[in-house]
Amino acid sequence: MRRFIVLGAVLGLWLMAAPAAVADPKPDHNGISIQMDCGDAGVFEAVTNRDVVFLPESNSVLTALVITIDGNTVFSAPGVGVNAVDEVTCTFVFPPTGSTVTVTGVFTAAQ
Repeated sequence: MRRFIVLGAVLGLWLMAAPAAVADPKPDHNGISIQMDCGDAGVFEAVTNRDVVFLPESNSVLTALVITIDGNTVFSAPGVGVNAVDEVTCTFVFPPTGSTVTVTGVFTAAQ
């Protein structure tokens, strides 16, 4: 019994000391610069670090609903079928690999 109390206390202290796994609401501005063609929405200078596409000029983020790389779907947000925000499809070449990336998503304000 005493062993479980000590183990519980150690586990509790370890959990309190561990950093929380929270997404950074402020995108990394030191990512890779890209030029993103979003059709009728325009062509934008953006920054990406593979996890997020940030548009510094408008301080917004392209939140992905579907991502394809060289025509292969690599991400699709489950359960997102209808929303009140206009979707946009943007294409860019990812410089490190030369892959063509197409992202369908929505622009949201960065925090």
